[in-house]
Amino acid sequence: MKKLLLIIALIITSITNAQHVSNLEGVWKNTDDSTTYLTIITVDDYDEVTSVYNVSFASNKEFHEQILEQDYDYLISTHYVKRNDYAVTSKLISIDEFTMKRVIKGSIDITIFYKKII
Repeated sequence: MKKLLLIIALIITSITNAQHVSNLEGVWKNTDDSTTYLTIITVDDYDEVTSVYNVSFASNKEFHEQILEQDYDYLISTHYVKRNDYAVTSKLISIDEFTMKRVIKGSIDITIFYKKII
């Protein structure tokens, strides 16, 4: 009986201590290859998104998005792209562990789908 209680206690402890990482974390590539930018989303130990960067190795450019609001499976950010004179707000929505949708509103209105590559 003592062994059973010990095993149950260990299982409960391991379940409650397991990290649950936001589905938004990772490196994302758009599915239609309309841009060379990758979106990199980092998450802290509390499942809060800490940064959203967009990097293009082909054009050697990057830009950072300012996070306005977030929850576990979505975030809302804003950014300005000087060379295109775009000021936009994006809502990034986790569809599943490997798929994300970005709805962009502002200087341009478009929806982009992404697949997680890392």
